[in-house]
Formats: sequence, structure tokens, C-alpha cells
Amino acid sequence: MYIPHYFKNNNLSDNIEFIKKFPLGILITAKDGLPIANHLPFVTTMQGKDLILDTHLSKTNDQWQDLSGQDCLIIFSEPNSMIDATLYENSKEHVPTWNYVAIHCYGVCRIIKEEIEIENKLKEMVNNFNPAFAKEWQNMSDGYKQIMKEGIVTIEVKVNEIQAKWKLSQNKQYAEVENVISKYVNSKELNKMEIGIMMEKHIPKK
Repeated sequence: MYIPHYFKNNNLSDNIEFIKKFPLGILITAKDGLPIANHLPFVTTMQGKDLILDTHLSKTNDQWQDLSGQDCLIIFSEPNSMIDATLYENSKEHVPTWNYVAIHCYGVCRIIKEEIEIENKLKEMVNNFNPAFAKEWQNMSDGYKQIMKEGIVTIEVKVNEIQAKWKLSQNKQYAEVENVISKYVNSKELNKMEIGIMMEKHIPKK
């Protein structure tokens, strides 16, 4: 991914925090020279120094059939917003732009086959995304749970490279974008508000 140096973020904690907040990623693989992509929620964990991303696909989704041992790319990118050039300190010397965060995780896919490991991965996903449902899942019949598990394919991706682009106007002086930040942080539009908060955090107040 093209990343100018002022937008590059190598801080692992920042990137993991972002993925946990916006866990819907795009899993991209290739088959016969053509890209295949699906939108899936991912659970993020650390195993020692390794970042692990877990998800599952419906067994009716053909992408899983070629995943075992295959290199993949997972893209996380959620809040984004056009930056209104009329809000800059000197709007005559600025043009509109688009701010966003994009995190590209490269890794290798592994299909989980062991029953106990599948069960643990599913519990982890429930605890992350719908903890109130955990007791209900536990109380469901073994037969029903088995039918549900047989309908999915559980995937683990061990990440070997992260490319993170936090395009938040860091190439501007804080004084230039202070009015933009003030307007966006208080915006009723969720994307603008999220981008405003990120800009305030990541642009040095010089």
C-alpha cells in the first residue's frame, strides 16, 4: 500500500485497538489469477509476539476451499470523511482531501479442524461480540450446536506483516486544521466525529 511517511503508523497497539473497535475486515485471496473477497468479522488476539486473526465462513462460501496454507490480505478500514477545505485556517491555500485509516494485514490462512479448537474459537467470538449470548449458547442442545458448527469453516490467520495508513492530515500544522477538528469532533455525522477525534489525537499540537 502506498503510505507517505507522515501517514505511516507502526504502533502495534494503535493498530490492534483500531481493529478491535472496527473488526469487520475484507478477506482477500486469489484463485486462478482472480481476486476473491469477503467481508467478515475478526477476533484479534496475541500469541506471544504473533498477531492472530480468527473468523469463520459459511461452508456454502466457496472461498474456504482454497484457504488452507494460502497467503491472504485482510483489510480493515471504517471511519472516513472528506475534509472540507473551507474550514482550514486559510482556505485559499488548501484543497479538499479525504481522511481515513486503512490497515492491511498480510498472513497465512489455517483451517481449524479439531473440534475442541473450533469450540474455543466460537466461544472467543461470542465473548468478544455478543457476551450476553454466551449463556444461551451454552444451554443450547448439543445437537443444535453441532448442526451450526457443521455449517461453518473456522479460519485462523497468523499475521506476518502489517501496513497501516492513518491519513489524518498529519502533513498539516495543527493550527491549520484546528477549526476542522473542532467542527468534526462536534459533528452529528458519526464518520466526521470519529475522524475529528483521531485527527485531534494524532496531529502534534505545535
